[in-house]
Amino acid sequence: WFGAHAAHGTCFIPLPAGATGVPPSLMVGNATVVDRASLWWAHRYVHNLAQLKYGYAVADVRRAQEEWEAKGLALVHEMDARYGPGADTATSRAHDLPTPPGRHTREQVTAAYFAHADA
Repeated sequence: WFGAHAAHGTCFIPLPAGATGVPPSLMVGNATVVDRASLWWAHRYVHNLAQLKYGYAVADVRRAQEEWEAKGLALVHEMDARYGPGADTATSRAHDLPTPPGRHTREQVTAAYFAHADA
């Protein structure tokens, strides 16, 4: 599990250790320019806004964390079933994939966190 920013403001996402690629949202981002394609910036942006009224905003941040981390856990279970012990290792190996399974989830988290901040 990987968190792109401070634990109290980030959504932890699964990253399989055997993957041979990194999702685009983890490869972009300049610390001095907001980049809406960057997972780090999505979490940094929400964290900065939440700091303004943390007592009120923390509940919203936690709801987003719970929602997306539950989706990540479902993805881990799916990957375990497909690539874990007992899987047909001759035809399906997680480390043979160019990017980790669930890339769509990481891209969705990035977009959702920015949408949350913009609301």
